[in-house]
Amino acid sequence: MVKPTKPIRESRRIISTATFPMRFGTSAALWLGCLLLPLAAIGEETSSSSTIEAVDLPASTEVRGGFTLGVTAGPALGAASGNPSGKSERDDPSLERTTDLGFGYRVTPFLAGTLTDWFSVGLGVSFGNLSDGEYQSPLTTFVFRLEAFPLFGWGGIYRNFGMSAEFGAGRSTLQDKNENRQVADSGALSALGLGVFWEVFHTPPMAVAPYVGVQHNVSRWYDRNDVVGGLRIVLYGSQL
Repeated sequence: MVKPTKPIRESRRIISTATFPMRFGTSAALWLGCLLLPLAAIGEETSSSSTIEAVDLPASTEVRGGFTLGVTAGPALGAASGNPSGKSERDDPSLERTTDLGFGYRVTPFLAGTLTDWFSVGLGVSFGNLSDGEYQSPLTTFVFRLEAFPLFGWGGIYRNFGMSAEFGAGRSTLQDKNENRQVADSGALSALGLGVFWEVFHTPPMAVAPYVGVQHNVSRWYDRNDVVGGLRIVLYGSQL
């Protein structure tokens, strides 16, 4: 009896050919799954860790921060003395004029960046005038302004005690009020100011503080000093 080997081999070949795509598709699906599962796990881990980091970021400031718009202003007491700015007049003692103690004002608007709760840096312009019975002394200076709250770490009311320093340059003159003419001119003068204040009133974004400050202005042939007592009013950008 002859065995039907050829039909059986043909049927096996047909079956093998028919099942090859199925085997290839199954293997490809398994390999693709093995690749995608770790990637999905990594993406999920990255997403969850990013969410945790975003939630846990601490606030950079507590009381004050960001861009700061402010002004110090108040009545002032002071005096000035000097010569005209002409080269032949600067060192002539007979042309020197000196005021008595004069009364006036000083106003300093400024724009600053409050980097932390206890330190800020900015720029300002200081305007002022002093007047006695005979003379008046107007002043304009452009200043680089620093503010610090050295007791902030103590907490409580101490965190609102501040100090300021101003460095800059400007110009001042002496005017004879009776003759309505200029009798002294500083030319370009240097300015140095120091102040203290206490932010006793907070209504975000505004803070109001009593303020006391001094400013010394000097050139080679001119000298002007004043003391101002008034208010410091600021708006903190981080509190808007």
